[in-house]
Amino acid sequence: MTTRFRVVGVFPVSFWPDPFLIGIPDGEVNIGDEAQLCRANEAPHHGIVKRVEFHRPTPDQLSISISGSLAKEVKEGDIILIGDEDITNDHGSH
Repeated sequence: MTTRFRVVGVFPVSFWPDPFLIGIPDGEVNIGDEAQLCRANEAPHHGIVKRVEFHRPTPDQLSISISGSLAKEVKEGDIILIGDEDITNDHGSH
């Protein structure tokens, strides 16, 4: 199952190498899940979910941290595909 995570905020922090991402998931997000950011006319950026915070800014939002090239490229408004299976061929077609 692939979850779409709509990023509503990107927050770099001094105590962790990758930014915290606040977003709205349409499914489950777990530590260790693969993540992929795809934008038109760009190579995809990949990462792994490293943190899922218990604090939820609002009931529909989640705070997470993702490693890899995705962490350096993600912007507010992006959609990140997250899943526990190979998502490299899934570009959000559901």
